[in-house]
Amino acid sequence: MKDNILDSLEPKIESYKPFKFQIIEFVLIGFFCIVFFLKSRSIIPAGGSFFLFYCLAITLYSFVRIFFEFKNKLITKAGVVLKIVLAINAFVIFIGFLFEIMGWADANLMLTISLLSLAIPYGIYALTLKDMSMQLKRILFFNAFFVGVLTIGILFRLEDWVNGQSLVIIGFILTLPTLILLLTKLGKDASAKEKYHAINYIARSILILFWGLFFLI
Repeated sequence: MKDNILDSLEPKIESYKPFKFQIIEFVLIGFFCIVFFLKSRSIIPAGGSFFLFYCLAITLYSFVRIFFEFKNKLITKAGVVLKIVLAINAFVIFIGFLFEIMGWADANLMLTISLLSLAIPYGIYALTLKDMSMQLKRILFFNAFFVGVLTIGILFRLEDWVNGQSLVIIGFILTLPTLILLLTKLGKDASAKEKYHAINYIARSILILFWGLFFLI
């Protein structure tokens, strides 16, 4: 009886608004990364105030998405707390990179704190998810851990610390297999919730891999 109820709810979950919010947020972040990359290469003259307001807009939109995720039972109460922490962490990372290319003070402090602490809440978050296969939870957990290695490598490269390049390369090598495994979880056999959370981690992995590539070229 319980399984039948869950099956009847599945189409509603899959077609509901959080998927649309997910796409919009990814587009916003993708646009930010493209413009930021062009700015860092001195290709466009976008000012610091533009990035500050845009980072704030992305963060506020993330909170809206968290609300819809919780409303539609895609995340637990513990997941809400962790996602708020992650949204703030992402905001600090974006601002830290902005301060870095603009030559403003405190960039190193913001990047050090945010990049070192990125993997922990993502790993814990994966373990709090309900209605997920244990196999997918393990993939999400290890993906978070390996992406953490990559972010630490990025931090080392930013600070010109020893072995930064090696850590970035190791992070790439470790993250790519988990990314491929997550892509295979988007098939027909996966539930709507599994697809939703897999997409979250895929998007984050691609974003971090992009920044890692930026520090390799």
